[in-house]
Amino acid sequence: MGPLPCGTGGSSRPACTVYGAAVGTGWTVQSTGVKVVTNGVVPGTDQVALRVEPKEKTAAVTLVAAGPVAATRLTFRVYGGRVHGTVLRVTVSATTAPAGTAPVVLTAPVDVWTPFDLDLRELAPGQPVRRIDLVVATDMLPNAYRFFVDDLQLR
Repeated sequence: MGPLPCGTGGSSRPACTVYGAAVGTGWTVQSTGVKVVTNGVVPGTDQVALRVEPKEKTAAVTLVAAGPVAATRLTFRVYGGRVHGTVLRVTVSATTAPAGTAPVVLTAPVDVWTPFDLDLRELAPGQPVRRIDLVVATDMLPNAYRFFVDDLQLR
């Protein structure tokens, strides 16, 4: 059986909303070298987002779906880290293992929301989504500070 579209309320399939004020149904958050707060408050607001606090050089957040999801776009917003902003390497995989494809490098300026819209037909051609990796590019920006991710959606 091939990948199915996103699940809706009451469905056992993973939701299209991977993260939006809370982790979406059918998705789990894993982390390496970071502290993740799933309901972190964005400074100066009452908005809740996924707060990521890098602690090591190998800092990454991984979102894993309970099953494959058919989608053509990945959209999300990043509130860049204070002082230097945030540089992320984003990959998408059809399995629960890390992707073997080249990542897309994204930069979010200091303390502002930056929207991103990625074409999955280029990032993972012909594949369903099972895993999304957001890896902090500490080699490009050594002093990584806390940042936020919100409105992470598959379309």
